[in-house]
Amino acid sequence: MATTFDTLRIAQALKAAGFDDVQSEAIVSAIQTSLGENVATKADLAELRADMYRALWIQGAGLVMVITAMTVITIAFS
Repeated sequence: MATTFDTLRIAQALKAAGFDDVQSEAIVSAIQTSLGENVATKADLAELRADMYRALWIQGAGLVMVITAMTVITIAFS
């Protein structure tokens, strides 16, 4: 998922710091491309959290089943 930021404000800040128009636009473009490809958004993190929560519950349920089966076997062969 892409994220957005104020490209005009960043370009203006770069110009105020001494960069010319071409340099400012190139830097802003590079930042925008990089952020669009590599930064997780809040929605991405929420989806990941939900997936991890589901996986944890599935693993916990499997562990309960193994413990229950081991207990039944132990009782049956005692």
